[in-house]
Amino acid sequence: MAARILVVDDNPDILNLLEILLEGEGYVVNSSPTAEKAEEIARALPPDLAIVDVGLPGMRGYELVRRLRRYTSVPIIFLTAATSEADQLEGFASGGSDYVLKPFLPHVLKARVRAHLENKTTKGLTVVKIGALEIDLTSRSVKVGEIQVELTRYEFGMLAFLCENHGKIVNKSELMEAVWGDDWGDGHVVENTLHRLRSKLQEAGVPRTLISTHRGLGYRIDLNSRTNRVT
Repeated sequence: MAARILVVDDNPDILNLLEILLEGEGYVVNSSPTAEKAEEIARALPPDLAIVDVGLPGMRGYELVRRLRRYTSVPIIFLTAATSEADQLEGFASGGSDYVLKPFLPHVLKARVRAHLENKTTKGLTVVKIGALEIDLTSRSVKVGEIQVELTRYEFGMLAFLCENHGKIVNKSELMEAVWGDDWGDGHVVENTLHRLRSKLQEAGVPRTLISTHRGLGYRIDLNSRTNRVT
């Protein structure tokens, strides 16, 4: 079944362009020029992914995404001319998965849409493979080829959570809640655990770039990146 994409932009030319691009890729597209109408569509026809402009009339894109996040966890890409660091931080804080600046390159946007939709399929998988790296989410084991990588409960929890959300920047608070819950100790527990995790994986031949740090935003694993392939 074709993926359904919700597109929200008050510029009719951009809305039309996005419909043509995405329908040309075989997706089902539902579009809206306003946040209010988009929310109605999202409830009636739940999307697999949403593309949202920030500068919408009335309710802004950030607020729309906050509302959508109350009942959906699908990837949401902000498509906007707002270029400041503060705008991007607010976009991720509101629940956005990605941030694409206008004017955008059609082939780049299509690639990001495809990557986010592929990421959705990793949810529920029991084994994640990146080249020779194999992460078994059920047995909580990690190996590179025939090398078993011994991880602590929290190191594995961090790796598993990032894999389950691959392609998305996960902030520190999300990691702490998912991995440690109320038992998080000092404020540097995420950084310290990440340092040990990267070191253990690197010793087994995994590039340190597997887990990327995005200053002020959080951390991300990109399972589709060629630079992260383990040989």
